[in-house]
Amino acid sequence: MATKRIITGIDVGTHTVRVIIAEYTQGEGLPKVIGLGRAESRGLRHGYIMNISDAVRSIRAAVDDAEAQAGLRIRGAYLALGGVGLEGVTTTGAAVVTRADSEVTDADVLRAHRAAEQNLPQAANKKILLTVPVEYRIDGKKIFARPSGMKGLKLEGTALIVTCLEQHLNDLIRVVEEAGLEVEDVQRSSLSAQPTLRTTSHLDSVSPLKKRSW
Repeated sequence: MATKRIITGIDVGTHTVRVIIAEYTQGEGLPKVIGLGRAESRGLRHGYIMNISDAVRSIRAAVDDAEAQAGLRIRGAYLALGGVGLEGVTTTGAAVVTRADSEVTDADVLRAHRAAEQNLPQAANKKILLTVPVEYRIDGKKIFARPSGMKGLKLEGTALIVTCLEQHLNDLIRVVEEAGLEVEDVQRSSLSAQPTLRTTSHLDSVSPLKKRSW
């Protein structure tokens, strides 16, 4: 018998809270939407939560609406994080290749990734949501493949790092949890839809590895 799974998403917008409940059946392709809910957003200003209790009531109303359509109760949901507070910054990190034969390992790549994140400017109050590989260099030379397995002394990695305001994220998680739901994960809204991330230097040069989080 095919395994079925219920997936719920919540989008807390400035004007509207939206909830979608879908049923995914293994082997049947795309999930089937079985419930949609919406409610006027209260307790928010310019996308930021100003009143916890009002925001909780708005979320609960949208969830109740979706549950009524779906004919079931939900316990957890994926939280969508939109453009408010999102920022994309390009940084570079470097790591010395550790193997005696100068072969780049996955551990070297990871250290370069972490160095890029540590070089994030003005990192206070920010939470890293996604690190997208853009370019690698070995001993100063640009490469067009995964660096692991290649040889050199120094690995550099340039990345697009997507961040949000940590307080804003914590507030969103709090209101969803106080509405009676567990936040299963936080999902970024479409990067291409965010003006702050839609720049030539940031996205046009992203490698085929862009879907992979570092």
